[in-house]
Amino acid sequence: MKSTWAQVRLHAFTILTRFPDNYAPFNDKAFVNDVLVTAASELANNPKAMLAEASALFHNLLFKKCLSQLQFVAEEPNKELAFLRYIV
Repeated sequence: MKSTWAQVRLHAFTILTRFPDNYAPFNDKAFVNDVLVTAASELANNPKAMLAEASALFHNLLFKKCLSQLQFVAEEPNKELAFLRYIV
């Protein structure tokens, strides 16, 4: 079971990024802002390494696939920089 979990962790981001950019949840503002951003934020400071890694996975996915849907970067001319400021 542990070796399977290690493989899931190793390949999780690759699997997620292979979904097409027009995948419906990535273009649903409510899902992106209410579910993905919330989950990423809640897990960010978790002392359990697996949960903190999940937060990093969510943030990486948001950066790669969902920038145009994020409310906190909507008005920013440089969405990538605004996202990084949010993280910091």
